[in-house]
Amino acid sequence: AWLVARGDDTSAAQPLATTRATQATLTQTVDASFALAKDGTSTLATPAQGTVTSVSLTEGKAVKALTKLVGIDGKAIYGIPTGYPLYRNLAEGDEGPDVTALQRALAAAGYDPGDADGEFGGETAEALADWQADQELDETGRLELATFVSYKPSAVVDEVDVAVGDKVQAGGKLATLAPTSSLVATADVSQLDVAKLKVGQRVTLTFDALDGADASGTVDDIADAPESTEGPAGTTTVVQYPVTVRIGKLPTGARAGMTGQASVVTASRRNVVTVPSSAIG
Repeated sequence: AWLVARGDDTSAAQPLATTRATQATLTQTVDASFALAKDGTSTLATPAQGTVTSVSLTEGKAVKALTKLVGIDGKAIYGIPTGYPLYRNLAEGDEGPDVTALQRALAAAGYDPGDADGEFGGETAEALADWQADQELDETGRLELATFVSYKPSAVVDEVDVAVGDKVQAGGKLATLAPTSSLVATADVSQLDVAKLKVGQRVTLTFDALDGADASGTVDDIADAPESTEGPAGTTTVVQYPVTVRIGKLPTGARAGMTGQASVVTASRRNVVTVPSSAIG
């Protein structure tokens, strides 16, 4: 009552609040957990049946051209890297991409077949005969399909599936192969966010188990069908879509099964005027 009687207006004496406005870039992101998984594996199959008498495959090691992979009944089986499968015996006069694969394999092993032009000429036959001599094989200058198996280039052995003494049938599995860069990130994205993603978008990955390590990649595939996870009784079902991220370069120590966080920038605005939220009242 005394203040009213005095007529004081104390509010007029209070200073106005001020804050600094700045320009910044604002981004909208989709964030999701991911796990590293193997991708693009293939089967190395035997061209002959019999008993496995030797195994020269080692998990984690690259499969080299024209090296002994296994022995079947004492007879060596050799490999040729090619994206075009071997399907026939090869001899001088043959032409085709399988001949090109043989020529490239010979060159990689240190034998000169001439130009890798897909034409099985005298130089290719001579180079093949020289390789056969070094392997203590009959110097026929021909490729016999029963002693060769093809596999994808730049493959490493992911898992060896046979041991000495095993019985195998023609076409039976010898090993599982994977590309050198065979790990991809599989992220589970919420149904609320998946529509914001597009193939080719840049992704930043951080790893839970690798301190300070990160990597970049791109969205490679977005699943059409979701994976539903039932929550505890009385809770809502979680619907997520698997998204595959192709990684540019993995950090040292990255292994299949490792987890982390993936972040995709889906929208960005530059030179936006911003103020602290505390200044808005």
